[in-house]
Amino acid sequence: MKKFFDYFSRTFSREYHPYKIPAFGFALIGLVFFLTSTVYSAVVDGIALIGNPMTLINILFYLLVYYHLVYFNYVDNGLAYNGLLYFVFSEVINTLLMILAQGANFIVSLFTMEPIFIAATFLQLAFTVLTAVSGIFLYIRSRAYVNGRYYKWDVVRNWALVFTILSVLTVLATVFFLAVPFIIDGLPFTTLYVFMFLELLSPVCIALSCFFTLMRLKGF
Repeated sequence: MKKFFDYFSRTFSREYHPYKIPAFGFALIGLVFFLTSTVYSAVVDGIALIGNPMTLINILFYLLVYYHLVYFNYVDNGLAYNGLLYFVFSEVINTLLMILAQGANFIVSLFTMEPIFIAATFLQLAFTVLTAVSGIFLYIRSRAYVNGRYYKWDVVRNWALVFTILSVLTVLATVFFLAVPFIIDGLPFTTLYVFMFLELLSPVCIALSCFFTLMRLKGF
């Protein structure tokens, strides 16, 4: 047992791995949130989950991202950066799809909805667009840096920071968007919204893990 604790202490020593604890920790917390919300969705409506190929692909892709961020950060392997690239790429694609959907909703809301719903939709759409743009630049710069074709570390770090902050703001805007029906119509709060919130927190944890993983880049 003493050997185990000695190994654990060395593995997570801040002296040698100043960003390992947050990189590994946020990935592990995000994985718990993701698995919890996915299991709940499967229990509540498993048929719809299995019958949607895109949902299954998304789940498998997220598991691949978590595998790279959790396992390879733990063993100090540079392959952890593949998790960062996979996540940013998938978030850009998902964000672009969300923009297409929310753009139509925003146009409709201008003519049919309450001002608070228009504001919530606008905030969600605006932060979603900004997240997509920052994600594209982060993917391009970080991939080039890892491959040795780009050398401005500060630029890569700053794009990662911007992407992380915008990811958090997008989730906050989405929470506000989901809270509008409670504000306007006084709908009852159910367990479903708790698991929806966990699902929203999962990519935030990944984004934070990706940022600290990127900060470890010079350590390998």
